[in-house]
Amino acid sequence: MRRFVLRRTLLSSNIDKTRILLILLFVVIASPTLAISYASTTLTLYPVADSYVTEWHGQSSNFGGQPRLRVADFSEGSVTYRVISYIMFDLSSIPKDATVEKAELKLQTYVGIPETFTVGVNYCSNNSWEELTINWNNRPSYDASSWDSLPVAAPNVWYTWSEGTTEIVKKAFATSSRKLTIVLTPISKSHSDSPMEFYSKDSISGKEEGPKLVITYSEKPQYVCLIATATYGSELSPEVQCLRGFREDIVLKTFTGGQFMAVFNSVYYSFSPTVAASIASSEVLRGLMKIILYPLMGILHLGVGAYSLFSFSPDLGIFAFCLVVSSLMSIVYLAPWALLYSFLKKNVISTKKIRTVSFVWIGSIATIVVAELSKSAILMMASGGLFVLATSCLAVFVTTRVIMERRIHGIP
Repeated sequence: MRRFVLRRTLLSSNIDKTRILLILLFVVIASPTLAISYASTTLTLYPVADSYVTEWHGQSSNFGGQPRLRVADFSEGSVTYRVISYIMFDLSSIPKDATVEKAELKLQTYVGIPETFTVGVNYCSNNSWEELTINWNNRPSYDASSWDSLPVAAPNVWYTWSEGTTEIVKKAFATSSRKLTIVLTPISKSHSDSPMEFYSKDSISGKEEGPKLVITYSEKPQYVCLIATATYGSELSPEVQCLRGFREDIVLKTFTGGQFMAVFNSVYYSFSPTVAASIASSEVLRGLMKIILYPLMGILHLGVGAYSLFSFSPDLGIFAFCLVVSSLMSIVYLAPWALLYSFLKKNVISTKKIRTVSFVWIGSIATIVVAELSKSAILMMASGGLFVLATSCLAVFVTTRVIMERRIHGIP
C-alpha cells in the first residue's frame, strides 16, 4: 500500500512538473504573437488641392476651385480628347515610423453617364503643381499604367478604389515630402461627349461630398526603459542612455536581435509599468533598485565584449551577447535564491535535470540556426525565447550544483 502511495505521489509530482514546463513553453511560444500585435489607427485625409485638366477646348485653361472633377475620353471626328483629374493629399499627419496597412480612395459621383465607364487611379511623383495654375499644357507626368481601376456609372454614389491605392500610398509615404498626387484617368472609351463627374473638395458641402483618402496604419510602440527611468529619475540619465544604446545600437540592428527583443518586450512591458510606478513614488525603492541594477551595467559591458569578438557576423555576435548576458544575469540575480532553496531543503540539483535542460538548450540553438537561414520571424522569436530560458536554467542549475557539492564535500 505504501509503495502504491509513493508511486502515486511521484506520478503526481511528474505531472505537476510537466504542467509547469508546458506553461513556460506556452509563454515562450505565445509571446511573439503578443509582441507583434500592434494597434491599428484609421485616419481620413482630405485633399489639399484638386483640379481637372482637359485636352478639349481649354488646354491652357485652369479649372481649380471648381466644384467638380472630371474624367473623359471621347472623340470628335478623328481627334481623341481626354479629360483627367489631379488630387493631392498630405500624408505628413501619419507618424513617420508607421506602417500603412490599407488605403482607400473614396469619390462620390455627381453626374453619371449612360454607359459604365472605367476610371483608373494613376500615381504622380511630381507634387509641385498648384490647384489654381495647373492646366493641360503644364500638367505633370504620371505613371502610364493605372494602379487601380473601377467601373462607375450611377450619379450620387460613393465609389472606392482600394488595392492599388494602398500601394501608391505606401510609395508616396516613403518619400521625403510625404505628399501624394493621384491622377484619375479614363480607362474605357466614352460613347458620348459627357464626362464622368465627381464632387471636388470645393463642392458646396465640402468635405462631406468631396474626395477622401481613408488610411489604416499601425505604429510600433515606443519602448522605454521604464524601470531604469523610474530608478534614475530621467530618460536622459547616463545609465538609461547606456541601456538604450545597448538595445538600439547593438541588439535591434540585426534580425536575430530584433526577434529576441520582441520576446523580451512582450514579457517586460506586461509588468514594468506597475513596478516603475512603485519605484518612482519611493526614495527607498529607488536607492535599492540602483544597487540591484549596478551589476547589470557590468554584465552588459561584458556582453558587448562578446559581441565585438564576432564583428564579422552581427547575428552571431548577438547570439554570443545573449549567451553571456543571460548566463551572468541568471547567476547574479537568480542563483542566490536557488542556493537558498537548496540549503534549506538540503538537496543538490540532479544531473538528470541538468542533462534534460541541456538537450532543450541544444535544440533551441538548432532551431535558431533554422530560423536564421529561413528568416522566419515567428520561429526566431520562439526559439530565441526558449534559448534564453534554457540558458538561464542551465546557468542557475550548474552554479547551484557546483556550490552545493563543494559545500557537501567540504571544499573551500
